[in-house]
Amino acid sequence: MKLIDFCIRYPVSVLVGVILLILFGFIAMFRIPVQMIPTVDRPEISVETEYRGAAPAEIEREITERIEEKLNSVEALSEITSTSVEGKSTVRLTFDWGANKDIARLDVSEKRGLVRNIPDDADESVIRAVNTDQEQPIAWIGLNRPKLPDGRVRALNEVRVEAEDVIKPRLERIPGVGGVWMFGGQEREVQVLLDVVALTARNLTIGDVQRALLRENRNVKGGNINEGKRRYVVRTLGQFRDLRQIENVILARKNGTAVYLRDVARVQFGYMDRDIIVRRNGIPGIAFGVLRKTGANTLEVMKGVKKEIVHLNENVYKDRGIHLLQLYDETLYIEDSVDLVLRNLVFGAILATTVLLLYLRNPSSVLIIGFTIPISVISTFIFLGLFDRSLNTISLAGLAFASGM
Repeated sequence: MKLIDFCIRYPVSVLVGVILLILFGFIAMFRIPVQMIPTVDRPEISVETEYRGAAPAEIEREITERIEEKLNSVEALSEITSTSVEGKSTVRLTFDWGANKDIARLDVSEKRGLVRNIPDDADESVIRAVNTDQEQPIAWIGLNRPKLPDGRVRALNEVRVEAEDVIKPRLERIPGVGGVWMFGGQEREVQVLLDVVALTARNLTIGDVQRALLRENRNVKGGNINEGKRRYVVRTLGQFRDLRQIENVILARKNGTAVYLRDVARVQFGYMDRDIIVRRNGIPGIAFGVLRKTGANTLEVMKGVKKEIVHLNENVYKDRGIHLLQLYDETLYIEDSVDLVLRNLVFGAILATTVLLLYLRNPSSVLIIGFTIPISVISTFIFLGLFDRSLNTISLAGLAFASGM
């Protein structure tokens, strides 16, 4: 009753408070991240290890089982699952709800460091915190290859170099973008095509060739040289810079004669085998999947993506045989869903006010209640912003239900 007495006694103060609630509510509404569903930050961590060229059974035996054995002792671990495919091992750890993901990640990194007998040519494990928001792209972008002014169409692998070096980094620099997937084309590589007959005749094996290439393709530090007031850092540069240097690698010496790589193999530039083929209307192309950062406003991120696509098409790649086309836009579905819930919210508020008018039969009382519904809904956005919540179909449905109550 004291609150009611205060409101009646000081109507101007109440009016100022209501205006402030509406003002800050509108400010918070435009700053709250908009997405389809609420962010569920599941306490999961993945350990990914690449071992190129190895079969799934070998991956499981040499890498996955050894990593699992050490990670089983991680604190607060709820479940551990693993996937072994050709060339890659993935171990996913699920922790109890409420577990500190930063501490868990540190514990996982420490336990991973205790793993021994991993193959030397396997890559270092990548430990990352899994987030469901980063599993599905919010946009897919296709890269077309229109004809150049001279009528020529650029080769797909030639365009892939441009896509990997320029387009992908530019998309990753857009505010709110957490990462970009790229599929299509073939990555360039140096290929050493061995002559088995020549190897056998010189009593050499494939392992001898591999060890020689690894031994020669290195930069080695040589210490420091102090000369007066100056100090020089000495390094031996041995990494290959062209194909001729690779061909001149000495594999062994037989009867005082050097056996070069060119004697038993042919070195050339080529492309990696294709694991994924991207086609649009039957024509091979390249596709980009844009992932947003956790908590970023999907609508704002998409505006930045569309702006960058227009800039690249009209300024950077005009008449250069490259054209970007957006194939999928998650914001279209989000906007339709949010608009539907908002219409239901407004309709629910009008219906509740109408029912009250028929029941109370007092327009002034119903008018007061009718004003409190939008004021309460708008002021709710302040608390959504204070507690870092997002505006999604679930929260809007809750507001619609509350307005009816």
